Amino acid sequence: MRTLLFGGSLRAFLFAVVILLVALLPATVDAVVVVKFDTIGTLSITPSARPQIYPLDVYLDPGPGDDVNERLDAFTVAVDGVNFTPEGVHFLQPASLPSASHPYVFEGIAGAEPQDFDSTFNRMQVGGAITSGSVDISSARNGLFTIPLYIPANFALVGGFRIVIDPTMLSLGDGGGEIAAVPGPAALYVVIPEPASLALLPVGLWLSCRRRGR
Repeated sequence: MRTLLFGGSLRAFLFAVVILLVALLPATVDAVVVVKFDTIGTLSITPSARPQIYPLDVYLDPGPGDDVNERLDAFTVAVDGVNFTPEGVHFLQPASLPSASHPYVFEGIAGAEPQDFDSTFNRMQVGGAITSGSVDISSARNGLFTIPLYIPANFALVGGFRIVIDPTMLSLGDGGGEIAAVPGPAALYVVIPEPASLALLPVGLWLSCRRRGR
């Protein structure tokens, strides 16, 4: 009889724990910080006769209605460029401070600038930290760094290059602990043909329609 009562009590206890975890789940999800690119989805870059450098911001999004002080004091982020080559589309090193659209999280703190750690043409590894104190992630402090994306001169390739955040190298510190963080959607960069090639398209369509009319 005691065994049955103990088993029933244990089941009741576990059931209560599950209910409690489910109740707390929304708060946990809301606390997750998302690491994003300032351009989401598709970015079309028209090649030119000269090389181009496109600055790509990486920033933090604490979520809508954020009212939690994350107490950020360090970050490590790695970004990969799929199908990048040294001669083609690739990253330039080092990373730099983010643009004014995403003010640096450690803005105004001496010695806290983003540091580049052995980045390559297809992988940017960047970190930053402060020696004391912490900051609250907000629209006034959410930028991590800017990646210079290099487009060679006269580069005309119909296709795309995915730029993704490596979840295994994503870390946000809060003074001895970890802030829950996940990568945002991948950014897909599409390089389109040169304008000169596109200008011939209407002529081709006109000739095609003329032949059909005969």
